[in-house]
Amino acid sequence: MNSMRKAGQFLTGVLFLVLASGLIMSGCNDDEATFSDIMGTSSPAEAPASSSVALPDWTEMQKAVPLTTAQVEPMRNSYESWQQNESRREGMMDFLQQSQNTLEREQFLTLVTYLGDQSEQAREERRAAMANRYGRERGPRDGARQGNRERGHDGKPGESLSEMAEELGLTTEQREQLQTMFASHREEMDALREQFHSGGMTHEEFRAAHEALRAGNHEAMTSVLTEEQAAAFAASRAEHRAERMQEHLERLDNSESDDRRVAFLTDVLDLDAGQAAELASLFAEQRAARRERLEEAIAAAGTDPGVRDRHEDREAMREAMHDAIESLLNADQLEVYDALQTLHGVAGGRGPSGHSGWHEGGPFGRK
Repeated sequence: MNSMRKAGQFLTGVLFLVLASGLIMSGCNDDEATFSDIMGTSSPAEAPASSSVALPDWTEMQKAVPLTTAQVEPMRNSYESWQQNESRREGMMDFLQQSQNTLEREQFLTLVTYLGDQSEQAREERRAAMANRYGRERGPRDGARQGNRERGHDGKPGESLSEMAEELGLTTEQREQLQTMFASHREEMDALREQFHSGGMTHEEFRAAHEALRAGNHEAMTSVLTEEQAAAFAASRAEHRAERMQEHLERLDNSESDDRRVAFLTDVLDLDAGQAAELASLFAEQRAARRERLEEAIAAAGTDPGVRDRHEDREAMREAMHDAIESLLNADQLEVYDALQTLHGVAGGRGPSGHSGWHEGGPFGRK
């Protein structure tokens, strides 16, 4: 049993690396990723990312936001700093902070709206491109998958699913059954992605559909394994989830990110000292609540293999944080804050890691 569990842990670790490099993105749907997805070693599903932080064209931005002669030079300098910043997200944040000090209030609102429109346009273009990609014939990609199955997901010998499955003691019949399930799961996942990227499905609908698909296939897959094999993998899955949540817990110790958020919102919303202090307190309270939730989940992982850091819990915390921030603001500040929401999904990042906002992970809040 120890050797079986060790093999299960080895398989889980390798498959999670595949997931981390882009499980639900295109081009990473090998058997390893499919196995990880079905068995639940992946994070809770999110819709494939369809956004990026794009640098706007300076001339077009000037047309959208007419500048005075005195404003041109400082705005141009801020724009060039954004252009040179290796992190487009950080560059945008710095640009907005500096712009708020240069522009009049109505100009700043127009700028944020323009950037949001540009972000949405880029997002739609990417979604259309992805929908076109998923809608193509998949023959060449299937051929590449077969090569990956023979060589391993990155082409290295000794890392194919079949070799790892041997460590779990799978029979030929089991492998054939699983191979059929993997193929079916990949096709169904491709169909979900295509539907999402074509605009026929929201993020929430994608997540729910994926969870239902994974649960059904997980049950079918488990029925193929022996009781010992299923128990070994379930134990290693619980252990790996606990490790992943522990990593999230350690990242919570980075208080500098809270300081950055407070500084950003203080500048762009023109908060007074009292508001800034309350905002800092809100972030600290959210961090403490998040830590408590993760610690409870980690503690429960050893006895409940199905425990996970639930998306619904995180989303509820974000919604509560958003409402709390809104309650601090006056009407003018709230107008700017609402305008910043148009940048969510691009600068905040929405995809395999889920909804991001200034209250957890990304800079601009919910959409």
